[in-house]
Amino acid sequence: SVASPLLAPLPLKFSGTAMASELWGPSTPESPRTGTASLGEKLRRPSAGGLQLPVPREVMDGSSGSATPRRPAPMQGDAARSLLGRRRAPIWLGSAPPSEGPEVPEIRCAFPRAPTPTDAPLLEEVQRLEEEGQERQTLKRFISAAECFEAALAARRRLLGDSHPHTHLAFERFCCLFRRWGVLCLAGGQFTASLELLKKAEALTDTGTTPPYRSRLSLRAGVFSDLCCYFRARGKLNAALQFAEKGLRIERHSKGLEGAARARLNYAVLLSALGRHEEAVGHLEAAASLIQQEVANLTRPPTAQGTENAGEASVLEEQRNLRERVIVELVAAYHNQWVEHGKLSHHERSMECLLHAVNTARTGLGLDHALTAKIQESLASEQALLHDGGRKSHAEERRFSPDASFSSRLPSLATA
Repeated sequence: SVASPLLAPLPLKFSGTAMASELWGPSTPESPRTGTASLGEKLRRPSAGGLQLPVPREVMDGSSGSATPRRPAPMQGDAARSLLGRRRAPIWLGSAPPSEGPEVPEIRCAFPRAPTPTDAPLLEEVQRLEEEGQERQTLKRFISAAECFEAALAARRRLLGDSHPHTHLAFERFCCLFRRWGVLCLAGGQFTASLELLKKAEALTDTGTTPPYRSRLSLRAGVFSDLCCYFRARGKLNAALQFAEKGLRIERHSKGLEGAARARLNYAVLLSALGRHEEAVGHLEAAASLIQQEVANLTRPPTAQGTENAGEASVLEEQRNLRERVIVELVAAYHNQWVEHGKLSHHERSMECLLHAVNTARTGLGLDHALTAKIQESLASEQALLHDGGRKSHAEERRFSPDASFSSRLPSLATA
């Protein structure tokens, strides 16, 4: 059972249209022969309103794709199922937006008394480099800002030592900033800058050269997740898979790390792309279990109406964003199980997962959420195919439900 008293409708909106396009991937490329999409390709590509069911190539007369479509022969049993399974697309969530990290006190706060003549030059250097880095950050010159902060961090270490709490805060802060800038550059198509920034963030979590500050392992796993997203965006699936596995190894040795469930969801999508569907199902089920535990620990935040100050309203907004992110992950876990079970011809289990995704999206995200609309379109496509009789033979329907076809029970299950 997926229903939970915590998963009640919330007045939440999907954060921009870009995320919807990232979830469902790019459209089919143009035809290499003519420079324009063939009729068959147009029928196969996702529409702006959601995923379309695939049109088998046999429907088109001729090899050029320019002939008029003819009525397809009825499909039954495994042929229809395998066709649908190949056209399903899992949701790729990518990395959660990294935070900017904790605030680092000014370097003078580490000296309750006046610095010695030996320390004064280093203190002034740290202060100058950090101010210069902040100016360049404001101008979005991220690479030069990162270089300033790296130099400031090195001066802090010489001045305070690796065991000082301010040094630990500086490591965490700058690593979070480099991750955040790397993700922003990746989203903007600045791949060279993105890779350089993410590599700088990885260096700040290296076990051999950095002090053991509190969030080092969690940040290292997050950096590997970001690098996984980078290499997937560049079309290098094997490299993406290697970084995903590095992050999972950290998660296995350090339980309870933030972002562990999302890392498993992304890893399962990569496995699916490489045809390893059974392994993908196992990781999706593990991710769903982790997310369900997180949902159970969430408390419903009160509305921001009537809050006494801006700080309290900001905290409430952060709680709502966290809740939405967790529920989006749960919906994606169920949806991707639907995809993978369909590719493995586990059709009854596949439909159960899709219904779980629909129910969770409706109750947790609301009917106005873009992801809810996408999941409901997937359910509508399944219902249409089942009602047309293209997915199961009559004998399979009788075995599955003695009194009625499975398709006739879908609406009641979806709204239960």
